[in-house]
Amino acid sequence: MEKIQSIVTVQNKIVSTVKLADKTTVNSILDFEFGATGDNDIERDIGVNQAGDYVTNVLTNVDTVVYKIDTVVTELPFTLADGDTLKTTITRTVAATLSRVVLST
Repeated sequence: MEKIQSIVTVQNKIVSTVKLADKTTVNSILDFEFGATGDNDIERDIGVNQAGDYVTNVLTNVDTVVYKIDTVVTELPFTLADGDTLKTTITRTVAATLSRVVLST
């Protein structure tokens, strides 16, 4: 997947209906940015606008990723419902370097 264009980036927030550089559209993405000196896990509460079936991920500087929905380990593809809590935990490829996980429907 190529670089996202025409998108307002809000760190670790959810964006809906995004056009990608290759002109495809995804209905929803979850974009988790792990700062170079930050934690290796991010936890977010899912709202009605973020609920859906997530089928792909794009990883940057991520060796491994573990997803937990309401404390239960899961793998892609998975479904998120309104009220779920998603925890994303990574192992970095290069320590102390920015990392990113982008999930899309």
